[in-house]
Amino acid sequence: MKAAILLLTVVAVIPSWSTAGTFVIAPYCDAESAEPDVCVAQLVEEWTNRDGMIFYEAGSALSRSFCDHPGLVLEALKSVPSDFDNWVARMPTHTFFIMDHPQSEYGIAATAYLEGLRSCMRKEAESLLDDEEVAAAARVLFNSLMETEIRYVDQT
Repeated sequence: MKAAILLLTVVAVIPSWSTAGTFVIAPYCDAESAEPDVCVAQLVEEWTNRDGMIFYEAGSALSRSFCDHPGLVLEALKSVPSDFDNWVARMPTHTFFIMDHPQSEYGIAATAYLEGLRSCMRKEAESLLDDEEVAAAARVLFNSLMETEIRYVDQT
């Protein structure tokens, strides 16, 4: 019974296939969010109060939201420096870790998705390096993303 519950929990919070066959991370604050500041604030609150598997969901959702609302995400996270530091330091685990091997169908799709996400995050962080409000946080994030690699649970 415990294994079934754990499996359902993991499936519910890791990136998954939509009905259209596209790889997505959900939920996050996208460009269509009616009130992105409210959405980002809710994600940051989830990150601040994370417990167990919420770590993966909130962390990866913040990473994806960063591409659409980079200034909002950094402003919200830097208000509590330990939240920002933990999000960046643990990004290789909550965002860039695939729970499969790299040659599986899921692993290939997830790798392509996460390569695009990492590229987007790098571009957005770099664009904020001259913004006085968030430049320091943007530099920390950008440097971390330049060193971050996609990892797999099973590399065989």
